[in-house]
Amino acid sequence: LGCRKVNRTDEFDFEFLPCLRLKKYKFVQDWFADRRAEAQRLNLGTKPEKVKEEWYKHQNLSAEICGISFQFGFGGVHGAPDHPVRLTRKDGAGYHVDVNNYYPSMLIAWDLVTRSATNDNYTKVYDTRKAMKMKQLAAVIKQVAKMWKKRQLPYKKMLNALSGAMKDPTNPAYDPRNNNAMCINGQLMLLDLVEHLEVIPDFRPINVNTDGLVVWIPDTDEAFYQMDDIC
Repeated sequence: LGCRKVNRTDEFDFEFLPCLRLKKYKFVQDWFADRRAEAQRLNLGTKPEKVKEEWYKHQNLSAEICGISFQFGFGGVHGAPDHPVRLTRKDGAGYHVDVNNYYPSMLIAWDLVTRSATNDNYTKVYDTRKAMKMKQLAAVIKQVAKMWKKRQLPYKKMLNALSGAMKDPTNPAYDPRNNNAMCINGQLMLLDLVEHLEVIPDFRPINVNTDGLVVWIPDTDEAFYQMDDIC
C-alpha cells in the first residue's frame, strides 16, 4: 500500500456510519458514544500504548438481546445462549448469515482504508480476489474449483491483515481511528440486522460473531423469504 508512518492522536475521533437504523437497541450505539466522549475527555489519543491498552480492557458491554447474551467492545461482538441449545428440524430451520469479506468491504465502501496508504492497491487486491472467488464458485470441475480457491487465499490474507496492522503502532499502516470506526460500526450493523430480523415470528439468533450470524427461523417459505429480503 506504500504506507508512510504517521504518529496519530485522533484514535477516538471515530464517527458512526449514516446507514445505521438502530431503534430498540440504540442504547448500544449510545454506549460507544459515551466511551468515545470519555476517551476524548481523558485525551487518551495522546497517551502511551500501554495506557490505552489498559483502558480498552475495561470497555465491555453485556446485554440480553433476542433472549441471548451479547458482548460488545472495541474488539468485536460475540453473542450466544448461556446454555447449549438442542434444535431439530421439527423446531425450524437454521441459517448461517455470513457477510462476505466484511471488514475489507467496509474499509473500501466507507473510505476507511488506512490514511497512511499512498495508492489504491487495496481495492485492486480486493477486486482480484473477488474475481478469483467467482471463478472458484462457477467451476464445475472439482480440481478447477480447488485451484482457484488456492490462488485467491493469499489475497484474502493480505486483505484481512490490514485491520490488525492499523492498530499496530510499529506498522506503517497505523491508523487506529479508522480501525475503531470499522470495528465499532461493523458490530453495530450486525446488531442492526438482528433488530430487523426480529420481526420474523419465532426468530432466534443462535450465534453472533464478528462477521455473521447463525439464526433459527420457522421452516416455512414465508419466513425464509422474509429473512432473505431483510438481509
